[in-house]
Amino acid sequence: MRVTPMVADCYYHIYNRGVDRRDIFLCDEDRRRFLRGCILFNDDEVIARKPELGEDGSHPLRSTTPLVEIICYTLMNNHVHFILKQVVDDGVARFMQRLGTGYTKYFNRKYDRTGSLFESSYKSVLIEDDRQFLHSTRYVHLNQLDVFEEGSGRFEKLVEYPWSSLRHYIGASIDPIIHPEFLMSLMSTEEYLVFIREWIPHRDMAKLSFNI
Repeated sequence: MRVTPMVADCYYHIYNRGVDRRDIFLCDEDRRRFLRGCILFNDDEVIARKPELGEDGSHPLRSTTPLVEIICYTLMNNHVHFILKQVVDDGVARFMQRLGTGYTKYFNRKYDRTGSLFESSYKSVLIEDDRQFLHSTRYVHLNQLDVFEEGSGRFEKLVEYPWSSLRHYIGASIDPIIHPEFLMSLMSTEEYLVFIREWIPHRDMAKLSFNI
């Protein structure tokens, strides 16, 4: 049970992982399906049509009456991170419930399994000021460092990781899922790139505070 109700127009760091810490993405097709769900299930209206991804993996539409604005995200093998802005009352809860249910049905059908895929409840942290907002986006965008071994070339691998919105914020690609306006009002693309790079040596200490 969530003690503090979520408020419209506020920002939240949302994260969830597979039940028993199991992998929730077994291939790139799974990741593409999850990202498509971020559009299909982020809408007050029922979307009957399920559009196919473009040949380049692009997403064909954006929610027209969104429950949340997705500011940034990172998909890891067994967990996901979002920074979300709640647009309507109960928007985060409705979006996460729809997304989780829809993806679990897909995953269970594909891999011939039953039961829950995600932990019973996602975790949320209210973002209370601009400083916390920037730090939270940086935490989300540095999460994929877990995939790479320590040593030279980690930063290059970080910015090439395709299952994160970081590439949009550093000008390497365009991601129609996200709403970058507020973050870009606080930092330019060049400033954000420095902001990300300078924190890499300190990232492990920051990671402990989220216990993921």
